[in-house]
Amino acid sequence: MTGLGHIFQHAPWFILVATRVGGLFATAPMFSSSGIPRRVRLFIILAFALITYPLIPLTHISSVPADLWILAPLAAGELLIGAALGLFALIPFACVQLAGRMMSQQMGLAMADVINPGLDINGSNMGQLLYYLTFAIYASLGGMELIFISVAQSFDSVPVGAAMLTFAPIELLAAMLDAGTVFAIRVALPVITIIFIETVAVGFIMKTVPSLNIMSFGFPIRIIVGIVVFFAALSAYRPIIQEFMLEILFAIEDWPRTLIQSTPTGA
Repeated sequence: MTGLGHIFQHAPWFILVATRVGGLFATAPMFSSSGIPRRVRLFIILAFALITYPLIPLTHISSVPADLWILAPLAAGELLIGAALGLFALIPFACVQLAGRMMSQQMGLAMADVINPGLDINGSNMGQLLYYLTFAIYASLGGMELIFISVAQSFDSVPVGAAMLTFAPIELLAAMLDAGTVFAIRVALPVITIIFIETVAVGFIMKTVPSLNIMSFGFPIRIIVGIVVFFAALSAYRPIIQEFMLEILFAIEDWPRTLIQSTPTGA
């Protein structure tokens, strides 16, 4: 009975640890996908929490009474930490989807939108290809491991039970989105530029040959030219995506360290 009592004593803090890990699975790319069954995600969350909790020193556990009314706001703060880290990792994937949308709109492929299983949103065909390229770079750089390590290391900066909603990284997130918009335009620019040149060229041809049907002549050329330029630029996309991905991964690793560390006491 004493052993069970000791386990129950740690239960509230374990729930908070699992909540921080669960926040990661709410927003992180692939882990938040509906393609992963909820039971599987819950199992992974509990397994990672079981691995992490024994490694957290008692000095990194805030001495807050384990009361339900107190645990609820604390759980919201813990959820924020994990969700913010996952959201940072999601930004490059959302940005390549934006770039793919811009390219598809210009190429006339917007009508062939498909559902992206990784982001659970409508995505263009170009965006799908860029998404898988981005995920390959993300995995090769160790992004999947880094977000788990960042969550585990965040307990050094923010003890269990010390996370607050004021830790929300609004300014950092806004800066990332601003950089992500520029990144999306850089990715889409080659196709958009060549489509603009093709549109001007077709316009001159239409003025020269008024009897030529623009729909039967210009539309297929626009798609073919756009696809050719897109695949020709794939080799140039990799360093651009990798550069932006590295910036995001550095931010994921450094952000928990910038949070104000509460003065912990033994549990």
